[in-house]
Amino acid sequence: MVFLYAAIFLALYMHIWFFVSAYAKRVDLADIAWGFGFALVAWCGYITGERHFVSLVVNILVTMWALRLGVHIFLRNKGKEEDFRYASLRSEWKGHPVLFLYLQVFLLQGAILYIVALPILFINAFALSQLSLVGWYALFLWGLGFVIETISDAELLLYKSKKQKEPLLQTGLWSTSRHPNFFGELLQWWSLGIVALAAPMGYLTLIGPALLTFIIVFVTGVRPLEEKMEKREGFRAYARKTPVLIPAFFYQSVIYSSYWILAVIFGPQNQFLLLIPAWIICFVALLYFLGKYAPREAKKTPLFATLALALGILQQLFVMHLGIAEYAGADFFPPFWLYSLYPLFALIIPICVPFLRNASLRAFFIGFIGGPLATFVGATYGAAFIADFSQYVYLGITWGIYLFLLSYIDSYLTKKYQR
Repeated sequence: MVFLYAAIFLALYMHIWFFVSAYAKRVDLADIAWGFGFALVAWCGYITGERHFVSLVVNILVTMWALRLGVHIFLRNKGKEEDFRYASLRSEWKGHPVLFLYLQVFLLQGAILYIVALPILFINAFALSQLSLVGWYALFLWGLGFVIETISDAELLLYKSKKQKEPLLQTGLWSTSRHPNFFGELLQWWSLGIVALAAPMGYLTLIGPALLTFIIVFVTGVRPLEEKMEKREGFRAYARKTPVLIPAFFYQSVIYSSYWILAVIFGPQNQFLLLIPAWIICFVALLYFLGKYAPREAKKTPLFATLALALGILQQLFVMHLGIAEYAGADFFPPFWLYSLYPLFALIIPICVPFLRNASLRAFFIGFIGGPLATFVGATYGAAFIADFSQYVYLGITWGIYLFLLSYIDSYLTKKYQR
């Protein structure tokens, strides 16, 4: 019933927006209808579905996304001419423009919306009592995508509001990707698809994000905007140094976090035949992206990774022998699975968190929050043991000091090797 009721209410919803758009003579109202339509599908699924914790969390996230997108598009279009993509589409309509508006925009968009929303419908239709580690990781990626899309849209609005501006926006997140807003949106939908894999036949829901990816990359987003941007001065130089869609920091983050998950799950079981090859593959992959997108940083890599490992072992010896935390598989020294993370972490800093350089207090704060959070997740899966919740404070201090020192070393070596 979830799928049927969602289809009925979505059809009614799109018809209402069709009449509003025809009356206002603004085809781009369909963009506002797009975001809010997902919120409608989500809560329709929740009311008629299983109503469990996972569906509630996902629906709240989808509603946050829909509200943000709707407000952003409204502010973007307010007082301006119709979007050039819709204006171009309107010029192709001859004879029956209202019929084309109904069929080619609102009816088609409603069908696409329903398919893209399949992960939401499956999550609401089936009882998913709890999330696995992969599910929580997917929600983390969703949050990352939401932040990326929000910040990049705000940067774009600010850029467009300037009377005197450069031909191309190449600062902030737009220095890491030529279309970071599209990347952020796709990351959110693929993340929901991963969460929905826990449902029966959940693999079918990947049709949704796959369809959205095709549309954004080849139909309405990347391709037409690239054709428009390539006419501007400086585009070729910008394209050579900046990925078209997926930022380099995302590749590195996924590589590192994938090994982190393997280490937490299989490390306590001493599965070295799995961990050692995985570590080598991740190390080589991280070196590749570092050499490609930050070649100057690659020179300091051997020394920086060695120092990161040495500092990490000292930190964990301190943590273990003061009784702040215990780790599965440890004796006098930290277990292999734990200290194997430190060199990999050193390799992602130049691209993923360059803002830590020359910002030691910021580094301390991130370490103080991030270290205990990662340890808490590890403790949930039996990789770490914390006797008392207050110990997380002491653990946070050690992680803050570690990242504080690492940021200082990073800054020093960067200046030394760039002379």
